[in-house]
Amino acid sequence: MKAPPLRHALREHSLTLYPVSALGLLLISNSFAETAFTVLGPDLRNELGMTTGELATAMSVQFLALTVAPMTLAFLSGNRPRRAALSIATGLVWSLATAAVGLTGGMAGLMLVLLVFGLANGSTVALHSPLLVDTYPPAVRARVLTLYGAASAAAYVVAPLLVSALTGWLDLGWRAVFLTLGGLATLMCLCALGLRDPGVGRFEPAADARKGLWPVVRSLLRIPTVRRLMAGFAVFGALQVPVSTLVSVHLEERWDLTADARGLYFTCAAVAMLITLVVSGRFLDGMFQTSPGRVAVASGVTVAGSALAYTAGILAPALPLALALFLAAAAAQAHIIPATQLMSLSVISPAHRAHASALFALAIAVGGLFGAGVLAGFEQALGAAGSVAAIAVPGLLAAFVIASARRTLPADLLALRAAEPEGAK
Repeated sequence: MKAPPLRHALREHSLTLYPVSALGLLLISNSFAETAFTVLGPDLRNELGMTTGELATAMSVQFLALTVAPMTLAFLSGNRPRRAALSIATGLVWSLATAAVGLTGGMAGLMLVLLVFGLANGSTVALHSPLLVDTYPPAVRARVLTLYGAASAAAYVVAPLLVSALTGWLDLGWRAVFLTLGGLATLMCLCALGLRDPGVGRFEPAADARKGLWPVVRSLLRIPTVRRLMAGFAVFGALQVPVSTLVSVHLEERWDLTADARGLYFTCAAVAMLITLVVSGRFLDGMFQTSPGRVAVASGVTVAGSALAYTAGILAPALPLALALFLAAAAAQAHIIPATQLMSLSVISPAHRAHASALFALAIAVGGLFGAGVLAGFEQALGAAGSVAAIAVPGLLAAFVIASARRTLPADLLALRAAEPEGAK
């Protein structure tokens, strides 16, 4: 079955693309600080009199906060329509934190600002996708999630260009850049003020939310599809997190590409991911409506293809071939998160979707830490061959685990529908 045109499905439910556009703007505004730190880290370190280790320590604070924030925000949202308000509020907080970086005078102040930023950043993990799934009907959810993913890819294009324009064309110092980015992020967040939460379980009535975090986690882990996808997500994290660093180092060491040239590659990779996400949504919607298990298989094949393309790119004998393979791998990789979100959130009670999003984010973060360790160990023991193994092995394992969800996904979808109140079916 071919999925209906997006505009027809939206008109049927009196919806527009404003909610996904507003959340996309919030997501892009969230990327400004991270990009500015990547580009301007040395300038900030020098003026504040910090060592590289001290700067890395300060930066780590936001990632520690990000391990706690998603589940906290999921708990705060509860079973009430608060997700839109929390998303806007946290967006304004990270905008102010971005500007506040330009006013910091030392390591302690920087760590405090980054702590606030990391806590606010949790809304992008725990609240945005569940809010989209409750706002839009099942027939268009894949397209909405891929459009939201496209905003993430667009951030990797917009943010570096914006920082380059501020530092290059306008010749601003790092403090002025952070203040400007904070102001722009605030304006983008204000564009989301019309965002509304339709209520938990607009299209699938929500069961009563369980009291306490641990009962919710246990109820999620009882769902076979969730267990498989969460395990696959963790293994996928072992591929996704270290691969960008590995590709960048490979392009510099093997092909002598300068920072500007590597930056151009990553911009092209973001464009390839954006195009893939925009064009794949309708196909994914049609597949999920007719045969949900095929989405799991297609996602597994895509993970395997991405891992093998990265591996082939590292082994490629010519730079053009290596770049083509890396771009193909990045484009395939972009499909994984929206597809996994579509499958996992569709088998979970709406009352628990924010908690599930937080757990999946934690799984990919843990997998990323493990993947970084595996990469370091394999590379030290086996050299270049170790780098190849560090990508290929977790990629193929993640592909197998994710594809195995085809056995449980149809039954779990039926179980959720059977649990709905009789009048809501």
